Amino acid sequence: MSTLTKVVKEKTSSLIRETTVPKQKFYCSGTSKINLWGGGSGIITMDPFKIEIKDDEKLTTEIVFNNINDGGFGCESIVSCNIDINQEVEVIREFLDKNGDVLNTENEVEYLQIYEDLYIKG
Repeated sequence: MSTLTKVVKEKTSSLIRETTVPKQKFYCSGTSKINLWGGGSGIITMDPFKIEIKDDEKLTTEIVFNNINDGGFGCESIVSCNIDINQEVEVIREFLDKNGDVLNTENEVEYLQIYEDLYIKG
């Protein structure tokens, strides 16, 4: 399975320096293609889920696929999914004076969409 990559974003203006620090927390939602008990197949909305990985690990399609679900419906098997993956990031904003010295700092948690409608087959 392939490795999914992180998003890093930095932005500086004359009065605000903004740094986005990716965390190893991912929030996922989407649909699963399932095989029904007794035959047939269908597509169902998954219950959204969170994946946390260690700092030295990378998010892979295998890790994501191992966490997909059938939304509590109950099925014989899950064949594939189309999934949105959002990564938790810490946004650090430093407010600067005209000399570039830091006057104040704010930290905020945001979510960046790193994949939209990603297809993963089991």
